Amino acid sequence: MKPKQENKKGLIIVDPFNDFLSEGGKLWDYVKDTVITNNVVDNLSLLLKVARKNGIKVFYAPHRNTLKCDYIDWNFLSPSQEGSKNAMAFEKDSWGGPNSIPN
Repeated sequence: MKPKQENKKGLIIVDPFNDFLSEGGKLWDYVKDTVITNNVVDNLSLLLKVARKNGIKVFYAPHRNTLKCDYIDWNFLSPSQEGSKNAMAFEKDSWGGPNSIPN
């Protein structure tokens, strides 16, 4: 007997942080043109609304929250790790780290 496969759909939202998606975010200056030009926040909000209306499960795949103690005693950081260390993007318990997409 084959297992039931109906309604095996889901929507995965990756890294929906204020640091990316909102003016005042630590990475906003780097991404604002793309976010604004492509209406990213409005499109994500619409996507969530349609998914929920149609009973599609929504999953969030957040980037790891940065901690002040990250990279202590690291001798060799990649450029992205160095940038993360300096900017403290997605900092735990900060305004920039939490999910910024409206429910």
